[in-house]
Amino acid sequence: MTHPALRPGGLLLVFLAFLLPGIPGVEAPSPGVVVWKFDDLRTGPRGNVSAIKPVVAWSRSTGTPISLGVIADRLHEATSDEIQWLQVSAAERGGTVEFWLHGWDHRKVTDAQGTTIGFEFKGTGLTSQTASLRQSQEAMQQIAGLTCTTFGAPYNASDADTPQALDTLPEVTVWLFGPPGDTRRQVLPASLRLETKTGVVSSAAFFAAYDRGPRPRLLVLQGHPPYWNQASFTEFVRIADRLRSDGWVSRLPRACRDLGERLMP
Repeated sequence: MTHPALRPGGLLLVFLAFLLPGIPGVEAPSPGVVVWKFDDLRTGPRGNVSAIKPVVAWSRSTGTPISLGVIADRLHEATSDEIQWLQVSAAERGGTVEFWLHGWDHRKVTDAQGTTIGFEFKGTGLTSQTASLRQSQEAMQQIAGLTCTTFGAPYNASDADTPQALDTLPEVTVWLFGPPGDTRRQVLPASLRLETKTGVVSSAAFFAAYDRGPRPRLLVLQGHPPYWNQASFTEFVRIADRLRSDGWVSRLPRACRDLGERLMP
């Protein structure tokens, strides 16, 4: 009898089992998939590319896919070196990074007293949200030559207008930390906390929660590398090394668009 892997298409299925978990007929890797959701990339002289480069260099040297959310309002200030770095880092150009839409300006809306009353994608209305998304995508396409297929709201704050705004960009098929009711995009939900607070990573705190279990089969771990110091970067690497040794497989958000219920909590 011919081994299943040697039948027509069998080797392809074995190959896909490692690359694209969640496709019907292909078992997902065990214990599961980890998506690295890194926020707040900004280019230009007021940006933070230099602070993010160590994480991208680590990603490339270890072959670990990661994702970076781009705040697009300063893309026009990007240097030629920064644009080249975006392009060579992008997964579609042979790199290890998926760049995703993280809003136009990451703003909070405040009242006269300075109290926060809204966010870029919460409480601002459909017209404003649509403009933010379209401006951001156009800037990525025209300046970096890249088209984003994943979205994550600033502060993870959205409202009922956000799905309608996203509908104007049908190429966006993945929503990081989106609402569970959205059926037009693959929502990748929050799981364990990588940071104890914005910009601070603690492997002890992470593994205290991780080792308690139960663990979802999909870990979407949010971090803010622009604000990490060397200690937090070292702690992040410690976490990534342990997850790899435990058998977790890193994936880009776009590679998770067909997961369906297979790895969902």
